[in-house]
Amino acid sequence: MKKKVHVISHSHWDREWYISLEEHRIHLVQLMDDVLDLFENDQDFKYFHLDGQTIILDDYLEIRPEKEELLRKYIQNGQLRVGPYYILQDAFLISGESNVRNSLIGRYETERWGAPQVEPIGYFPDTFGILGQTPQLVKDSDLNYAAYGRGVKPTGFNNQTADNAAFESSFSEMTWRGADKSEILGVLFANWYSNGNEIPVEREAAQAFWQQKLSDVERYASTDQLLMMNGVDHQPVQKDLSEALKIANELFPDYEFVHSNFSEYFEALPKDLEHSLSTVSGELRSQDTDGWYTLANTASSRIYLKQYSIYLSNYLEQVLEPLAVMASELGYTYPHDFINHAWKLLLQNYPHDSICGCSVDEVHRAMMGRFEVVENLCKSLEKEIAAFLVTNRLETPELPEGAVTQVQVWNTTSYPKSDTVTVKAEIDRAYFRDQYPQAAYQTVADKPFGAWKLVDADGNDVPAVIEDAGTSFDYDLPKDAFRVPFMARYVHITATFLEVAPLSGQSFYLVPGDVANEEVEVLTDYESNTIENDRLKITINQLGTVDIFDKKQGYLFENQLIIEETGDIGNEYIFRESQDLTRDYSINKLQHMRVERFDHVQRLVLDYEFELPESADDLLTYEQQSVVDIAHRQSQRSHVLKTQTVTMVLSLTDYQDGLDVELSGNNEVKDHRFRILAVLPEESTHNFADSSYEWVTRSNKVSEFWENPANPQVLRHNVAIANEKDGVPFGLTLSTDGLHEYEVSIEEERHFGATEVAVTFLRATGEMGDWGYFPTPEAQCLGEYSARLYVQPWSGEAERNETFRRGMTHFVGLKAYANRQSKQQWLADTVNASVELGAKLNVSSWPTELVMTAVKRHHYSDDTVIRLWNAGEESLDLSQWISADLVKEELNLVEFSKEASDWTQLESNQIRTLRLN
Repeated sequence: MKKKVHVISHSHWDREWYISLEEHRIHLVQLMDDVLDLFENDQDFKYFHLDGQTIILDDYLEIRPEKEELLRKYIQNGQLRVGPYYILQDAFLISGESNVRNSLIGRYETERWGAPQVEPIGYFPDTFGILGQTPQLVKDSDLNYAAYGRGVKPTGFNNQTADNAAFESSFSEMTWRGADKSEILGVLFANWYSNGNEIPVEREAAQAFWQQKLSDVERYASTDQLLMMNGVDHQPVQKDLSEALKIANELFPDYEFVHSNFSEYFEALPKDLEHSLSTVSGELRSQDTDGWYTLANTASSRIYLKQYSIYLSNYLEQVLEPLAVMASELGYTYPHDFINHAWKLLLQNYPHDSICGCSVDEVHRAMMGRFEVVENLCKSLEKEIAAFLVTNRLETPELPEGAVTQVQVWNTTSYPKSDTVTVKAEIDRAYFRDQYPQAAYQTVADKPFGAWKLVDADGNDVPAVIEDAGTSFDYDLPKDAFRVPFMARYVHITATFLEVAPLSGQSFYLVPGDVANEEVEVLTDYESNTIENDRLKITINQLGTVDIFDKKQGYLFENQLIIEETGDIGNEYIFRESQDLTRDYSINKLQHMRVERFDHVQRLVLDYEFELPESADDLLTYEQQSVVDIAHRQSQRSHVLKTQTVTMVLSLTDYQDGLDVELSGNNEVKDHRFRILAVLPEESTHNFADSSYEWVTRSNKVSEFWENPANPQVLRHNVAIANEKDGVPFGLTLSTDGLHEYEVSIEEERHFGATEVAVTFLRATGEMGDWGYFPTPEAQCLGEYSARLYVQPWSGEAERNETFRRGMTHFVGLKAYANRQSKQQWLADTVNASVELGAKLNVSSWPTELVMTAVKRHHYSDDTVIRLWNAGEESLDLSQWISADLVKEELNLVEFSKEASDWTQLESNQIRTLRLN
């Protein structure tokens, strides 16, 4: 029987990369014009794979809107193969929900175009490592297979699999088992996704081409179905492919060359194939390669992008969507289209060459503009939702006497939360329709401020600082009338709210007080070196490092939070320490220290002063311009020094078990890296970090194949290191806010403890890297920077898990809103109401391992949807907390119904999407 060669036409479309989006679009339009022309005029040109992403269609139609019907024709007849995703995302640097929404929006867009079927594969041709939960994410999105270009080493030397290499396969086809034990058939592009590119038509050249290419693909294929990818990055379509395949069939009669697609290829694979394949498990991050081209250092390239990204994904997932759902319980119309629009805009920044920070400067400048648009949209939606919410009174049967302004406090997360918030509230206004602006200003500004206090629904005093915020211009935009400008008098209300229940809101009221309010007094002490609360005592020792005493454990973590500075002669993809290995540390570099105490907060403010080389030496410029491989660079650092101050602020509150850390400075140095270190006294073998829908254990040691001196890893929110005491694990968890790169150093690499974890908070480099020289001066990240972490000691796995769940929501605070005055007296017209979502679901009693990642409206209806994930090792019975009366049905990740499912049993690492009544 003949071997069948499946030739799949495609062009891997990096939407923006070494040239800008718009320059890429010029080439995209030409590509799509040519593809449509081939469909129209070459009956043997059957298919074109649109790189697994639907956004290409939008990008094309912005220039060629007249081609919409022609596109629809060839999508609907199955020739133009679209989906399953909206964009080709980076998996590790975006949230789990962002990965899911990429599938959901991609499926919606694919169906909107009328495609007869979605290509049945999770398509990850160039993703920089792949999540351990991908098999489940693929299967639960109605897909059956995965195709990928990175993450697993297919073979060992001479095509022999190494016995001790857990992540290797003898073939390009393999069974991939995910964290929840889901299994899919995975295909690695072992010869890359260009192994059938530019097929010759001239017979002699075709003979040589196919002899080499067939030998290469057969070396890795486990079947007689051979996959040849006719395309590569931004590759123009091969216009004479039909003739090239005709020639190939004539030259090689033992093979059948067909113009194919992924559906046909996978359907042609033998049904019992899985029994003869290797099984790879968990995340695929090239653990058994030489380590130079895992590209994990993209996690620290242009960290400002990652910080903006996590702020916005948290905003959508943990604030805006749950807030809109809770408001809809009170009659608000859920803004489906606007929220979907925000998600699409955010996802447009998530292709792997975009969010990874490994493109040219103009690409990332455009990204910041897109991020800003998403932020503006989210804030505008939140403002509208808040305006609706404060027309209701939350569980306040009787208004407190003299109430002037209502303040609502909302916990939009699925975790009980304590927080100090400040809200601006209006106490008086004068309209322009009644007075000229200046007179209106004076009317409210001249009134005595008076005394005020904050009370709860029962009239009980709530400790708060209430300050005169002055008079300023504002306006209303009625939905049924022209805009209404006015001048208003405002107060700033600052209060601490403790243990606010998940997914709930409370009303408070501003009423006249008896005593004039005093401003917060900040007590500054330049002599003390200690702050403490009921759980922790923080002391700055003689070396200028931080000692953390955990009162609960009775254990002292010495010499923590050391700042490390290192030269970097790498690029946006790969860190490479300068050849002279001139590391510097914050030991004995503390120049100034002060303690600040106010309200519920104590802070240590520390200034560390470094003398750093201003850049790499001149050799680096030559090595960059002549494209010297990273692994072979010899550059050292300049002898010209610059003084650089790094400020570290350590904050303890009365109501938290962890230590907040903020780092800031003004970077004036090029080609270097800053990290912050936590250490433990004993050597450990593994670390514990979180990824999308997975808390994963990773080895501290590299494989025998690893050559890179560095071992960078990626976290989502948290990383923990551990030792043991009396057989019980204990350690430190570092939770971060957009800092995704860490490294655990042990043995000969250690400096301050037997186990060290380092989190990167600034990395500066001057070139993109990869296949040529692309200077990126803005990647040097010159100017002001800041970074946030939260350090939590723990003892025992249960408390460690608790620190992880807490770390997932730590940087999302309580939300506070105050009503606005209007012609209608809100005091008379407000409705006494309650929001019971959190209580109905008994969220406060959930075990730590039960994590909610989404509270939203169904994509195709107004039903509420929640997404749950079991982060623990034991099965959970959801019926213990969620009543069957609340659950309408179980959905898959693209929000289609699952038939005959038992939604109550949630196995270890399983993800479950529930549609509520």
